[in-house]
Amino acid sequence: MFKLLDKANRELKRYSHVNKKALDQFVSHSEEKEKLLKRKEELDRGCQAIKDLMNALDHQKYEAIQLTFKQVHVTTSG
Repeated sequence: MFKLLDKANRELKRYSHVNKKALDQFVSHSEEKEKLLKRKEELDRGCQAIKDLMNALDHQKYEAIQLTFKQVHVTTSG
């Protein structure tokens, strides 16, 4: 019985480097995933800021056009 256990342990030791490498890769990929998720959040915030700016500029443009039409109307009707 002990011989079988000893043999099984020796067999398992032969593959310990495989498990270590798999664990190292898992940790590395997990860290990379976290970095990419943080980067995505930054890009999403930047995208939203750009959209907000575009909306604000569209609103300002609309207001400027409205003001121009009002001034033209006052000038031509007066």
